[in-house]
Amino acid sequence: MNSNLLSFQENNPPLWQLGVEETLYNIQEGARLLKKAGRHPDGRSQNFWLIDCKDWVQSIALTDNHEIVMVNQFRVGSNSLTLELPGGGIEPHEDPQVGALRELKEETGYASEQVSLLGRYYPNPAMQTNHVYFFLFKHCKKLYDTHFDPSEDLVTRLIPLSHLDTMIKENVFQHIVTLSGLLLFKSYYL
Repeated sequence: MNSNLLSFQENNPPLWQLGVEETLYNIQEGARLLKKAGRHPDGRSQNFWLIDCKDWVQSIALTDNHEIVMVNQFRVGSNSLTLELPGGGIEPHEDPQVGALRELKEETGYASEQVSLLGRYYPNPAMQTNHVYFFLFKHCKKLYDTHFDPSEDLVTRLIPLSHLDTMIKENVFQHIVTLSGLLLFKSYYL
């Protein structure tokens, strides 16, 4: 690996020691608001508030017609429609790849057996404890009926790969997790 890329590992700030954890509120199934006590090596102490939730999966699903399978849906936080990768929370003890395929089928009806993990990341390490997994599904086909969660009302959109760069530059993708997945995909495959 290039030594310039490793230079960020030198002279790191000290780690806080995290101690007592208290659940303040159970937000919904698989998510809770936590308070954690923290102590800095210099003696400072502070409470941190975190959202502890289940891990997420995102599916980058490609058709044989060079399209990405996406969903258009309403998001309460932004009070707007967003164009996103299919995905969601994985169930306790569910393999992330199994969860990604389940979400892809439920939200779009598309599926494929050709799948690979692109990466696992923290979506917001400042205040969330979970990971997001990005999976690439190749040669996807519409094989199933959709089955939405009670709060979901989704429309499947097939986005030509040739439109991806323009859509990114024009800020079409307002969900940062979706944008991250698309840029990760581009770094590997385009």
